[in-house]
Amino acid sequence: MYICSCQVVHVSAAKKKWTIATARQHLPEVVGLAAHEPQRVYRRERLVAAVVSPELADQIEQIRRPSLATKLAELQRLCAEENYELDAPPRQDRANPFAARRGPGGPRRPPGRKQ
Repeated sequence: MYICSCQVVHVSAAKKKWTIATARQHLPEVVGLAAHEPQRVYRRERLVAAVVSPELADQIEQIRRPSLATKLAELQRLCAEENYELDAPPRQDRANPFAARRGPGGPRRPPGRKQ
């Protein structure tokens, strides 16, 4: 019986194609195998998840989401390489639609409210 269950699990692991139900049943094994290579989880023949090692997850996050400081440093480097200066336009006041309007009677009040 032990040999039979190992063979079934081994075949599933070799395919690296887990259904949600089998991934739940063999979660410790899925996590253990993910330390070596990603384990894919499918629902109705559609890939819905992948279990990966913490190291790979960190690498993916670094690739996908560089920080604002990193992006600004890259922009600064590119500008220096091209001898380009980024000029900001002069500041101007503009209308603020959220500011309270002041008419001849002072600040505007909502209708129906008395002082």
